[in-house]
Amino acid sequence: MSLALCACRPAPVASALDLPKVPRQPDGVILEPTSALPRAVETAPARGVISLKAPLGDTVLRAAIDAFFVPFTTHDPDALDAILSRAARLLDSHGASTYTIVRDELVRRIAAFKAAGVTRVDVDAVERFEYGDLGRSGGARPRPPEMRKGDILARVHVTVPRPGGDRLFADVVVLMFRWDEDADGPGKARLKVVGFDEQDSK
Repeated sequence: MSLALCACRPAPVASALDLPKVPRQPDGVILEPTSALPRAVETAPARGVISLKAPLGDTVLRAAIDAFFVPFTTHDPDALDAILSRAARLLDSHGASTYTIVRDELVRRIAAFKAAGVTRVDVDAVERFEYGDLGRSGGARPRPPEMRKGDILARVHVTVPRPGGDRLFADVVVLMFRWDEDADGPGKARLKVVGFDEQDSK
């Protein structure tokens, strides 16, 4: 009877004092690389892994508008490279415009600002339009053929000094912005101007 009771006793648990004096080797941990997110888009079907762009805030848009006028107020044509996309075109040009045409026109304006000694552009108001806001029936403004979904069209009402009576910009500067995802490398997209036009205020 006593032998049966001894056989059922659990084996003694080894204490820290009884463990061998060698470095312990815990089980390995599997590390998986962080999965890459897909390119951010405005809209996408509800399936799989998607990455949606956050709505463009007015503060970000206003900063991009202010950046557009910096080359003119500083008389620095090289500063255009920070805001002008290589895809820039004159709006409603129907394919008759190129980046070179847009840049040459803006460089000419910068020279005019410098000759007139103008160092200020006052932004009085900004009208903002997204792709779906334009081109609809019912009197909506026409959509430029160069505009894509995700682009932002801004009608910027400006006041510019006119020394000697020369008009350096029209009353309304029309700028179309697009995220340039290759501007500063992956993950560092920047709003750049892809369309330029001028209009008289109505």
